[in-house]
Amino acid sequence: MVVTIVDVARDAGVAPSTVSYALSGKRKISTNTMLRIRKSIRKLGYDPRESARERHLTRSGTLGLFAPLRDAVDRAVIMRFISEINAAARLRGYNVLLFTDPDAERDIEHALERGLVDASIVMDVETRESRAESLHSAGHPAVLIGLPERVAGLHCVDMNFFLAGDLAVDYLAKVGHQRIGLVGSPELVYQRGTSYARRLIEGFQRGARARRLQYCWTPCGPSGDRAAQSLDALFRRLPMLSGLVVHNEAALSVLLLELKRRGLRNPQDICVVSVGADYHLTAESAVSASVTIPVREISDVAVETVVAQLSSHLEPEVRLLSPRLVSRDAVSAVSARPR
Repeated sequence: MVVTIVDVARDAGVAPSTVSYALSGKRKISTNTMLRIRKSIRKLGYDPRESARERHLTRSGTLGLFAPLRDAVDRAVIMRFISEINAAARLRGYNVLLFTDPDAERDIEHALERGLVDASIVMDVETRESRAESLHSAGHPAVLIGLPERVAGLHCVDMNFFLAGDLAVDYLAKVGHQRIGLVGSPELVYQRGTSYARRLIEGFQRGARARRLQYCWTPCGPSGDRAAQSLDALFRRLPMLSGLVVHNEAALSVLLLELKRRGLRNPQDICVVSVGADYHLTAESAVSASVTIPVREISDVAVETVVAQLSSHLEPEVRLLSPRLVSRDAVSAVSARPR
């Protein structure tokens, strides 16, 4: 029987992820723990190449989809990805096993320990992403839907959120807006270091600076009270604000209703650009333009990438799909007025 990283972890009395970090050197491990791991490797005769060959012979025909349902995650968007990934996997003859525990590391360790899946797709990627390192160090085929800070040795696919933020700013600048704001994801999303949310903020800020626009941004929860508070925060900073980017599918409808309640018409008084998943949001027709996230394309590329790893060696690659902006109204420059 081939020795796996899970066997080493069990013998050393540590988690599989700890063994992964010890092997990769990507995290600091205490001297005592490192010695125990090395002793177990020698004792059991662990060889990562043999472990990989064993997995090839005992495939389950199942892909793991790790989509932790954490607080402040937009579950409607997650469900859209789950549906598209499942469809893409079925077309290639694979089933999908879904893992949603907010303790994402625990789900990864559980799947590796029991050999439940042949390869894995990881969602809700953080800037400092530990799950990917665990999978990579264990020699487990995986792809991230997202872009962590460190991508060496990892397969990643996502939309170019930095470019999406810049694209939204470019649209507002071209139709004459000099003072713009961004309503972003809930605060918890930024506190966790979620990759896509931070990259969009960076693109928005850099795009505004490059075009010499005045700008500000604020996080936002999905409730009506939170939407009102977010708008209040933006208008306090920029009373003459006339362009608004909304990167928050769950809050878009309530934000538009709040703007209407305040007597602000789109696009005459304020021009709204949404950034969100590519399914048709009920409120989308009320925005001036939208930057769509190509959920189906991202899902298909992710499944294609991870399945390809099962049959051949692929050099790690980062694929960032270009965003697309669709203008929904003929918008002319507006004269901003105090709110």
